[in-house]
Amino acid sequence: MVMFFGNRIDLVLWLAISLVLVSVIYGLFLLVLSRFEPRRSKVSPRREALPESETTVVFVVPCLNEDRVLKASLDRLTSLDYSRIHILVIDDGSDDGTADIVRSHPDPRVHLFQRVLPEARQGKGEALNAAIRHLEGSDLIAGLPQSDVIVCVMDADGRLDPHALTEVMPLFLDEHLGAVQIGVRINNRQQNLLARMQDIEFVLFTHVFQRGRRHLGSVGLGGNGQFVRLSALTGLGQSPWSRSLTEDLDLGVRLHIDEWDIEFCSTSSVHQQGLVDVKRWIKQRTRWFQGHLQSWNLVPGCSGIFRERAARTSCTT
Repeated sequence: MVMFFGNRIDLVLWLAISLVLVSVIYGLFLLVLSRFEPRRSKVSPRREALPESETTVVFVVPCLNEDRVLKASLDRLTSLDYSRIHILVIDDGSDDGTADIVRSHPDPRVHLFQRVLPEARQGKGEALNAAIRHLEGSDLIAGLPQSDVIVCVMDADGRLDPHALTEVMPLFLDEHLGAVQIGVRINNRQQNLLARMQDIEFVLFTHVFQRGRRHLGSVGLGGNGQFVRLSALTGLGQSPWSRSLTEDLDLGVRLHIDEWDIEFCSTSSVHQQGLVDVKRWIKQRTRWFQGHLQSWNLVPGCSGIFRERAARTSCTT
């Protein structure tokens, strides 16, 4: 309590009310923005075909004991109607049949990158960093400019919409575009109320917040269904992904700081399993909250993002 003009003021209460009001106003603001396209939108109803001879998509699938779901995921990826793709599976020290499933897959575009202890099991970010370094020196992209290689991070249980590449790849015709995030849906949303609520949460986040943030130049990346230009990744150094518990959040912010544009594509989605157990859900959200706290060290680098974007936009209009 403090005295203000003779009245007792509860600072904690007023701070709480202020935070709630700011959150509501921000949410309504993004809701309004999400209802129409940005003036300089890269997403157009008319899809311009991107020549396959000029771009290669490498799906990177980090795995730790995923033999129950991996084969079906590989079959879905190899069935995509796009010839220039590779699937690089990261076996991050699994002790089940993950590596055997990859080795026995009949499609020659499926490749295994195996990590062993003590290097393995140091987090998703470290596994992805190792995969990018491996990819740079491999024959999969030999002779290709890094700007023509698109890396897509997929979870082992992820199900990509069959038309996703048709929707996403033309966006990379813009040389300033560093990454594209697609929508996320929960494929077991009918199982129980918790799974249904997670699906609603992801739909609201993608179709309201992500669409609204397109106007602000602050679209974020998720851990599943993120498409990133290889030259944008390598421009961040040897470790594009951090050791943070939310390495996807860090990557998106660092790409913005490095002056790359990030777009959100709402016309395609990746489908993943939702959690149906409350204890596991609480553990997941605790990890996400801790990861957001770990990202505070990126805040100083964000101060000039919008100013630089505004300056670049004014120069091109």
